[in-house]
Amino acid sequence: MLSILTFIYPLCSVIFLPIILLFKKPSKAFLKKVVAPIAFVTSALGYSFVPIGEPDLIRYYQQIEKMRYIPFLTVIKADKDFLYTRDAIFWIIAQIGCPQLLAYFVGFTFYWIAYYILVDQINRSKKQFTSIEIAMLFLIPLGTVPLFSIISNVRCVLAFALILFASYRDLVQNKKNFLTYAFYILPVGLHTAAIIFLALRFIQSIVKYIKFSFLIGVAAFSWVITFAYDIVNKFASNNFLFKIISSAVKKAYNYLLWNEGGWATAVETSTFNVVNRIYGTLFIIFSFLLLFQYNRNRTIHKSPNFTSNIFSYPMVRILFLVGIAAIGCLNIKTGAFWRFAAIFTVFSPIFLIPILESDMSIFKQQFIGLSISVLLITAAYLIRQVHSLNIEKTVYNFLSASGIKIIYDCIKASI
Repeated sequence: MLSILTFIYPLCSVIFLPIILLFKKPSKAFLKKVVAPIAFVTSALGYSFVPIGEPDLIRYYQQIEKMRYIPFLTVIKADKDFLYTRDAIFWIIAQIGCPQLLAYFVGFTFYWIAYYILVDQINRSKKQFTSIEIAMLFLIPLGTVPLFSIISNVRCVLAFALILFASYRDLVQNKKNFLTYAFYILPVGLHTAAIIFLALRFIQSIVKYIKFSFLIGVAAFSWVITFAYDIVNKFASNNFLFKIISSAVKKAYNYLLWNEGGWATAVETSTFNVVNRIYGTLFIIFSFLLLFQYNRNRTIHKSPNFTSNIFSYPMVRILFLVGIAAIGCLNIKTGAFWRFAAIFTVFSPIFLIPILESDMSIFKQQFIGLSISVLLITAAYLIRQVHSLNIEKTVYNFLSASGIKIIYDCIKASI
């Protein structure tokens, strides 16, 4: 019922869900019911989004409009990057004739995945979380990264989230079926960087052996990209998989060398980028220290609430590698750091929940400290977002947003 009501008029959940989460301890059964409503709210915000300037989203709208009267096979044949998932999504939206559906799709899919994993973890836990703990865990995905930045990015963070969702289905829920494998494969056709994220998924088992030698991985990240670039340049092959990997490596190498001009200069001189890099770096470092402290306390206290090792969780291992990749990208001036850091922070409840399960006061205190930082950065990002969009038009669009209106817009555009 709540999902249907929110789809019809998203403002309902904006008003009532924060009150319920803060002032009434929601049951685990109820939490399952809030995933879709939150996703409907974020998708409606994406649909209502009127940016200032020309983010990637506007460029994609223009590409979609150009595809309206182009046959799908022509689009596929013209794609030299083999990003067929992107082509299919853009082309389908183009045939409907409503480009804003792209933002709706990204807003719904990304945040549905984030909150689905969060709620499923809470429901699997034996711990009874307090209302404040649940409220803060729910704030992290929306507060640590600006919502409109996620939606404007469109392809990369969505591809990463889909792979993380496939990993969760595979490694935690043990759903080894066609749908899971599809979620591994489809993101590769959405963004070339998905190959790198996919590699992190499949090497995650080494994390429990590397310990503090992860610092070497951070220091060597740029060298690994250069080494991979040298390797792919020495070979020529018509193999489809090789072409995809080669394309991803070459783009990563170009980003590594792009230190001035165009997007690199714009990012370097951006106040938001500076704040994002500082907070993202501090968040990742604090999280790493928290993970190692958890393992240290486990060996000292021998509490039954501790797992054998925090890195026994495969999803924690994946996020740990994502954090390493983010820190390793700090010397890349374009948006590589943000892409990895965004995934790390948004999905950080994956490791925060097992840490909170220990019920140790030291971790509760550190979670409070982290929560305060989340509240502060949420406020800062809200202020930033006000200046990055046409606030009057966006608010008006959202207040008048309705699933019925969106369906009407699509039907009208397709006629």
